[in-house]
Amino acid sequence: MSGKTNSDLRDLIRQFDSFLKHFRDSVSIIYLPPKTEVKLSGKVYVYKGVIRYNENFYESGESLMVRGGVVAEEESILLVDEQNAVLPASYRTESPIFEVIRGEPVTVPEGTTIREAARVMTERSVSSVVIVSEDGYPLAIFTDTDLRRAVASGVDLNLPVTYVSSRELLTVEETTSSLEALIRMTMSNVKHLIVVDPKGRLRGVVTMRDIAYRMVPIPLHTIRDLRRVKSADELKRHLREVGEWAKRASQLILNPEAPHPLHLTRAISYINDEVMRIVIGEVERELGHPPHPFCVAVTGSQGVYEQFVVTDMDNFIVAAYDDSYFKELGSKVIERLLELGFPACKDGNTMDSLQFSVRRLGEAIERSGERDVILMNLIYDGRAIYGHRELLDRAKEVVHRIASENRARVLSNSLRFKPPLTTLDRVKRTFKPKEEALASLSMPVRAVSMVLGVQGETIPERITALADRWVISRELEVRLREAYDVLLRISVWAKSQGKGELHADEVPLKDELKAALRAVKTFHDKLEREPV
Repeated sequence: MSGKTNSDLRDLIRQFDSFLKHFRDSVSIIYLPPKTEVKLSGKVYVYKGVIRYNENFYESGESLMVRGGVVAEEESILLVDEQNAVLPASYRTESPIFEVIRGEPVTVPEGTTIREAARVMTERSVSSVVIVSEDGYPLAIFTDTDLRRAVASGVDLNLPVTYVSSRELLTVEETTSSLEALIRMTMSNVKHLIVVDPKGRLRGVVTMRDIAYRMVPIPLHTIRDLRRVKSADELKRHLREVGEWAKRASQLILNPEAPHPLHLTRAISYINDEVMRIVIGEVERELGHPPHPFCVAVTGSQGVYEQFVVTDMDNFIVAAYDDSYFKELGSKVIERLLELGFPACKDGNTMDSLQFSVRRLGEAIERSGERDVILMNLIYDGRAIYGHRELLDRAKEVVHRIASENRARVLSNSLRFKPPLTTLDRVKRTFKPKEEALASLSMPVRAVSMVLGVQGETIPERITALADRWVISRELEVRLREAYDVLLRISVWAKSQGKGELHADEVPLKDELKAALRAVKTFHDKLEREPV
């Protein structure tokens, strides 16, 4: 008979309940793509990957106390005890585990050999298979770890897979929260979780990485799911979900502890890119192989990763040679994007009409008359999402050459976008957050970059590149990058509120806005005094 008394068991249960409550309240899981940074404060456990903190590196299985920026050297999953952590609330979720399941579980019958199970895993590109009974109940799980162990031990691969698989299955019901599932996996030190229905039948398998994708503050799982879409209705549904997520995320964008707004806008841009790639691919398959190499590029807000929701489309085609094929391709793609809910571009800068032959691009810009600088801006902000990227690179070289030959006009055109300040350097009573405030920084940065041939897909990257070229000081670089952060936050927030114009009194970050616009004014003054 056990020496444990009922009182001891009750105390143990209370301690365990207390632990679970602490875990739910204080531990978050964070997924970090390679070379991304997040500010944390608290104890961090590296579940997967490699991170850098204070110039030291930490890998899977290690833990540390942090206060400040943590950089993922490779794809990483972190568990963070956020009792004193600085984390946006969007890192947390209570979504049920069935939402995390990626697809139908891969199963094999009980008599399957190790070799056959490994073949199935390879063919289906999965890291595990579930051994099931004839009536569909899970009996055991065979993982890639089990396979490696079997091969290393010299086990006969013709033995039944149950010989080396785990029969101590960790299972949860499909309505269990993702966080509860994470707790169970962490406590049991397993990477695969069996999800069952109320009757105990197999519903699916999830991994720690699956949960990380669901709990990350940007919807990476949406990008993954889009690649399996088979109908326009599914695409529409995904776009609606992304729009709803973006509106929720925008509520935290003005929080000083929130991640840089580019994390949010870049995620939306990635998703819009993926939708467009799917549509372009469908149309290309219908029309047949293109007669010449071509590239589809997005530009405007999406080109520099400032897209917040599905807004006006700005895109174009650059091809090796002119051909009617590209006119048909562009028209069909735009038609389908409109059907999916993408709004029409009010300026008509879309691939059905905006098409260039890379060999005749210079002529096309010269023929455009007063629109030449607009076209150069669009092309220089272009970001390849489909086809031959080198064609876009060559187009940008042409634009750089023309801009450098006409630098005075290019720069003066960009400086027309003045920061919305009064003569006393106060924020104007009303202003447009994107068209005036944000544009007053992004337009001259783009113009100088275009004249000098500076590379960089985002505005902050271009600002740093200008400092590297000694166009601006390191001090001004820091001020302009901080200004961009503030101006993009306010622009995103205003867009989420449906406000095309703001009154100075309703902007939450008044002091930060004023400092940002003054930094932009300093940049304008420098360019007017010392043209590049």
